[in-house]
Amino acid sequence: MSLTRLKELLDEAEDRKYAIGAFSIANMEMIIGAVKAAEELKSPIILQIAESRLKHSPLYLIGPVMMEAAK
Repeated sequence: MSLTRLKELLDEAEDRKYAIGAFSIANMEMIIGAVKAAEELKSPIILQIAESRLKHSPLYLIGPVMMEAAK
């Protein structure tokens, strides 16, 4: 699966009656693990980061990593 707008992803999940896991990440290793698992299961996921983690993983650094991994 490729990078998708959240609304489209959630609309499809609602229509087909399935859930989408949302994973709160803190670093690159967590991103890689979540994306690899999603690829193996051929399942969409939502990558998110808690505001409290931005002190150690600033969005300007971790955001591009999340985007690239999602592609």
